[in-house]
Amino acid sequence: MPTLGLSGKTGSAVATGGTGTIGSEITQWEASVELELLDGTSFASGGWEESIAGLQSASGTLTGIGDMPVTGSVTSLTLQTSTTAGSLEITGAAFISAGSTSTPVDGRVEYSGTFKYTGAVTIGTV
Repeated sequence: MPTLGLSGKTGSAVATGGTGTIGSEITQWEASVELELLDGTSFASGGWEESIAGLQSASGTLTGIGDMPVTGSVTSLTLQTSTTAGSLEITGAAFISAGSTSTPVDGRVEYSGTFKYTGAVTIGTV
């Protein structure tokens, strides 16, 4: 039996406030955090490329059951890998920037949406 790993069954995505909605039946979320690297190379770099830290950003996608999410601002978007203490939690203000709906004749209606955090993002634990 694996001793490391985490089941996603207790994960969550909660949006509050703003004009956008993402619904309550989220089945999956993905998030990425990026750091822009700027060229810091000079004649003193000894022939080696050097980088300096630039701007950070965070964005991702949500998938859920139901109709398409409404695009717009979301006052707070909190993502958790699990509700278990010590699990990853990402929180910040975000925009729902795009949404789509899939309506198969033989299955459930699902939606997906993309989001982008704006301003400071807190990455911590539950």
